Amino acid sequence: MSVLASSLRPLGRVVPLFALALTIGCGGPSPDYRSVGLADVSGVVTLDGAPLENAVVRFYEAGRRVRYSYGQTDADGRYSLQLNTRQDGVLPGEKEVVISTAATGFEVKNGGGPERVPARYNRDTELTRTVERDGSHSFDFDLTSDGEIAEPSSWSGAASDEDEVVNEG
Repeated sequence: MSVLASSLRPLGRVVPLFALALTIGCGGPSPDYRSVGLADVSGVVTLDGAPLENAVVRFYEAGRRVRYSYGQTDADGRYSLQLNTRQDGVLPGEKEVVISTAATGFEVKNGGGPERVPARYNRDTELTRTVERDGSHSFDFDLTSDGEIAEPSSWSGAASDEDEVVNEG
């Protein structure tokens, strides 16, 4: 074996690893969402007829508060949902809708504030919607402020026995 060949042998092991690292990249390959039938979901949220600003809107799989799509309302109460930080949309199926002004989490752009939305729209939500595969949906929510407001100590959007009632009306 020549001196040149023996000096290049370590490169023969490193180059394939480097090529693999370039293929994978920092975050891995981008997922292909075309096969899951994501639907576009947007709408307007009002509270007592006025736009509800900075409310977090989450669409959970019905009966499970684990996977969800999310969005936050603007000054006009408008929202648009996204599946994650890379992809807009909602997986099809029956959804439980949770709306809160006290929500916290990575999807909250303007920080959670005091809860202004009654528990029947978040902790004990009565809101449901059906999202059709590959569709485009506009779901408006006309909420009223009457009822119990639960101010959770750490709002996750999920039901909790630790929520504290701060207002009934």
